[in-house]
Amino acid sequence: MIAIVLTDPNPGLAIKRFFARVGFILLPLSLLFIKYYPDIGRVYDPWTWEPLYCGVTTFKNLLGMICLVCALGAVWSFIGAYERPKMPRRTQHLAAHGITVAVAIWLFFTADSMTSLTCFLMGGAVMVMTTQRWVVKRESVVHALVACCVLMSLFALFGDSGGTLVGSLGRNPTLTGRTAIWQAVLSMHTNPLIGTGFESFWLGSRMERVWKITDQHIQEAHDGYLEVYLNLGLVGIALLATMIVSGYRNVLAVYRRDTHAGRIRLAFFTAGVIYSVTEAGFRMMSPIWIGFLLAITRVSSNSLEKKSRRRPELAPAADVPEARTEVAVQEFI
Repeated sequence: MIAIVLTDPNPGLAIKRFFARVGFILLPLSLLFIKYYPDIGRVYDPWTWEPLYCGVTTFKNLLGMICLVCALGAVWSFIGAYERPKMPRRTQHLAAHGITVAVAIWLFFTADSMTSLTCFLMGGAVMVMTTQRWVVKRESVVHALVACCVLMSLFALFGDSGGTLVGSLGRNPTLTGRTAIWQAVLSMHTNPLIGTGFESFWLGSRMERVWKITDQHIQEAHDGYLEVYLNLGLVGIALLATMIVSGYRNVLAVYRRDTHAGRIRLAFFTAGVIYSVTEAGFRMMSPIWIGFLLAITRVSSNSLEKKSRRRPELAPAADVPEARTEVAVQEFI
């Protein structure tokens, strides 16, 4: 999925279309379902019968993930339009992406998805800060921004003994029972080197024992790093760490070449690393995992040039006349 987007002859336009088309459909549709079609847009807690707002998804956390991915894409497109004063239909573009962000924020609070909201604020802050010239010229400041967001989140979750920062988001010091879940899954004493096998921890008697300990019918550890450890052990953690480090280098390589394209990658990298601290983000078909892969995957420019030579009508925007460029940029809405 990500390879199709990034190997497009014009990857910047492909990424904008990817987020715009998904966001323009799923977010307003979620709002519509929640407000006017509750049989579709809401589910109810089987114990308390309190409504849980899920929109077009099946659970509130998944709705939060979709809002996170689409909102970061909308902020990125909004910044791109704002930085081009002579862009045709600029006002309409700004309005469309601004409304998308506003709907996403409403859905964050309605679904009570504070993890996704926090990651959106962190990733959005990185994007906004990298629009400043004094930041663009100093790569060390970019490193500091990403590190500050990650460390601030870790401190709020694990270093703030009083739970003041977590409490400000409407969560208790146990992170809504996550600490009990972490203790329960670690008590299963899986193989520390290779784990239980890919996606094998939540099977059979292990899952039943965790359910008895936590009184929750869960199928994830609510921590992406812990989830990898349970399934793949220290080998999996080492591979994940290697992927994160090499992926960050790829993000910076794109940022050096194209600041605007690098912003969305920095935002998704930051959001993905933070999100997986309290949710299982490193899983197949998870929206945040798709965004994270989009951030860290780097495609050789030589392959794009060869593709453009085979299809000259789809050449990258930098290689075509200005008039054609303006038309191409408009097509993503």
